[in-house]
Amino acid sequence: MHDSSEYSRTTGREYYTLTDFLAYLWKRRTILALINVFGILLTLIAIGMMQPNYTASLIVAPESNDSQTSLGGLAQLAKQYAGNLGGLGVGGGSPDQFNDFIALYRSPEIVKIVDQKYQLRQKIFSRDWNAKEKRWSTFPHGIKGYISASLRWLLNKPSSPEPTYSSTSNWLVQNVAITFDQNSSQWTIAIDNPDREKARWLLQTLYNATEGYLRATMKAQTLSQVDYLNRRLSQITVADYRQALLDVLATQEKSLMLLESTAPVAARIVVPTTVTDEPTSPVIALDLAIGILISIIASIVIVVSIDWRLSVSKAISVAPTPDAEVAVNSWLWEQMRRLRTYVSRRLQSR
Repeated sequence: MHDSSEYSRTTGREYYTLTDFLAYLWKRRTILALINVFGILLTLIAIGMMQPNYTASLIVAPESNDSQTSLGGLAQLAKQYAGNLGGLGVGGGSPDQFNDFIALYRSPEIVKIVDQKYQLRQKIFSRDWNAKEKRWSTFPHGIKGYISASLRWLLNKPSSPEPTYSSTSNWLVQNVAITFDQNSSQWTIAIDNPDREKARWLLQTLYNATEGYLRATMKAQTLSQVDYLNRRLSQITVADYRQALLDVLATQEKSLMLLESTAPVAARIVVPTTVTDEPTSPVIALDLAIGILISIIASIVIVVSIDWRLSVSKAISVAPTPDAEVAVNSWLWEQMRRLRTYVSRRLQSR
């Protein structure tokens, strides 16, 4: 901060105290204030440039109905009459449809379904879509985009500007949060977006597409099992086995009726999609406080660094040896010795 030999002569001590440091900062209060004002102005400009985000949320819970439980009926029957049903390819039990729902909600499969029907990628990456020319733009956005584009240009690996289903799925994973509440055993699906209606539409559309995908999968599976049961009935003559197959067949036909209805097959909506009336981010008070704290720390580091460099230059200029490196090393060792002395005395005082 200033020359140590001068400090030693004026104070009679070989180490600095907190009071000395605060006094040093007070002497530099003008430059510190100027740097902080500049930092606060930058913080206010950054906050002003931020888009307000609204939070959309959808609360769901596992759906339990006969269509789920009945899918395992054939597997149980096959296990019971394994020797007589021939051990043909029957599943080992009913799948957990709700876990499938959570896994599929942000998956490339669902992205593809929604994109083909509603142009999902164009809605999410609207900045990259040139609606007038009907093509994707190659103009990068943000610091990350510029860095990625520069690296690809240097490596001669141009990338397609069109987002893929996989990259769109990754965007959903990063921006759509799915959390579980142990108290209510419910799941909350949420997203922050500047467009309130787009956020509401996205959550509900992904829900409908995921439910539709699972419904179609379960229906195909049930139809396959019904076909299997009909074929086995034509082959089995034992009355008990035929009755067991007829019971399972009736259950599967009931499942088909349920799948034809509008009832959910995996996740039921507990609370429909809602969007906050007021922006949830940025939090101006918090962001301003963080900006002020960073400005204070940065101003102290800048001022101390400048004074330290000036002290090094002074040490070099007054050194008796023409070797600048030796002078700097000598000065640094002197500062380390004083620091060690200070630490030792502090420890002894305890």
